[in-house]
Amino acid sequence: MRHRADIFKNGVEEERRHFTFYFKREKKIRVDFSSPHSGMTVLYQGNAEELTVIPLRFLPFIRLHYSVDDPRVRTPAGQRVSQSDIGYFIEFFIRSLKTVQQGEADYREEGNRITFQFRALDFTKGTSVEKYRVTLLRMNWLPVRIERYTPEGKPIEIDIIQNCRINTHLEDTLFAP
Repeated sequence: MRHRADIFKNGVEEERRHFTFYFKREKKIRVDFSSPHSGMTVLYQGNAEELTVIPLRFLPFIRLHYSVDDPRVRTPAGQRVSQSDIGYFIEFFIRSLKTVQQGEADYREEGNRITFQFRALDFTKGTSVEKYRVTLLRMNWLPVRIERYTPEGKPIEIDIIQNCRINTHLEDTLFAP
């Protein structure tokens, strides 16, 4: 899937990232960046404590290894690659509904999209309450937009997801470090 992440600091857009995200069961993840780190690939296998970074895809023999907790390989909002798959997000959503008091329900259906809002402990550390607004496609229930806000309504991150496909039978070699 193609992905755009708009990162905000104090409610003002600070950075915009473009990348293609691949995911396979057992938490095999591949991220190919097109902006700002054009040509860089990140590979993650299972619940490993390390990930592999290929700084330049045209030089695949150059590989760097980092801990998944290393700040250099986290998003500006602090998210680890091991927190980036849809399974993690679904678990996060269910856990949040059980543990965080929800405000007034906000659910809308418009055409082929469903939008809902919920409150949760922050996605990366689980220490402060944030607001999340999620937009799904009605035909497959996959997200096309995920927004994070402070309790005061300032944007933290807006993720726009395009061309999401499931069951594409990706080869394991695509994820090999």
